[in-house]
Amino acid sequence: MIFVLFVYSKDSQFGVMKKNVEQCSIWVLMILLWSCSSKEEFLQPSRTTIISSVYASGEVKSKDQYQVYSKVNGMVDRVWVKKGQIVKKGDVLVQLENTSAQKNYESARLQYDNAAQEAQVNKWRELKESVEIAYKKYQTDSMVYFRQKQLWSKEIGTKLEYEQKELLFQQSKSNWIAAKARLADFNRQTAFNRSVQQKNVELTKSLQEDFFIRSAVDGKVYDLVKERGEWVTPAAPIAIIGSAGTYVIELAVDEKDIVKIKVGQTVTVRMDSYKDSVFSATVSSIDPIMNTKTRTFTIVASFVQQPAVLYPYLTVEANILIAQKEKALVIPIAYLTDQNEVKLSDGSWVKVETGLRNYQYVEIVKGITAESKLSRPVGK
Repeated sequence: MIFVLFVYSKDSQFGVMKKNVEQCSIWVLMILLWSCSSKEEFLQPSRTTIISSVYASGEVKSKDQYQVYSKVNGMVDRVWVKKGQIVKKGDVLVQLENTSAQKNYESARLQYDNAAQEAQVNKWRELKESVEIAYKKYQTDSMVYFRQKQLWSKEIGTKLEYEQKELLFQQSKSNWIAAKARLADFNRQTAFNRSVQQKNVELTKSLQEDFFIRSAVDGKVYDLVKERGEWVTPAAPIAIIGSAGTYVIELAVDEKDIVKIKVGQTVTVRMDSYKDSVFSATVSSIDPIMNTKTRTFTIVASFVQQPAVLYPYLTVEANILIAQKEKALVIPIAYLTDQNEVKLSDGSWVKVETGLRNYQYVEIVKGITAESKLSRPVGK
């Protein structure tokens, strides 16, 4: 009960009394407000479904989207495609001037072709004939030598004739072996030279191919940043290529939450382009390395049902479902202290064990029941 005391002054006039009454009314109102606000709010835990999720933001990207870079420096000689064009894997996007590379390739090709010219063939024929001649001479001298050797065994002829025939046999044998060795060396050197020249042709052709910048995937040209006559370096992208119709969601997850994320988890997605719609997706991959600048991990989610119209780099906000529990005993997070304690209606404090939580509610696993009456802690 509230008592209000009016004080009457002997010199009061009507105006003074009215002023005093107004001042007293203000005090009465303040006392009433204080009286009402001093009443504590009591709450009982409730049983409901609690969903725990991780918030992430990101953007839409086309599947297999990548930035196209050149392997070499050069001037754009020709642009073969335009923005929005559908391309196949291997299609030329941009061609750079490659005069020096072309000349190197032609020179290597000429050297390779020279390895099979007539001079080389004639040299091979000459060596082959020398082997054949040396072999015939070896056969003849061998027959003469063994005949003379047989006669000498019967003491027919002279020892000098026998030794001369033996010497001719040994010389013709050595000449035949040497001729074969020269032919083998020539064949080996020729094969080596052709192999080196072939590799040189392949290398110069590969270097020449670097001046033709091609698409690595079947897809769509989303962006093209170079025109004819502009300079290209390996440090700056030339184009952006990606899937023509399939899109994914690329999200940044804070490092403190990444251990909760698993492939296959459900993701609810909102986009500014579709303000009144919520889309469902699933986590399809997790980048295993953290971005040290933002302290976040990149995850990719795939739409369960893709919106009809999408474009790369549309902004996205998402919640990744971590866990869900039916009929959980929950209280508002505001009723829980940082030390996992709750205040009962009688003013006592109880330590509780918590389970799932989101930005509004927390599950109470142990410590209180559905019949417990809680008081909101001061400052919460």
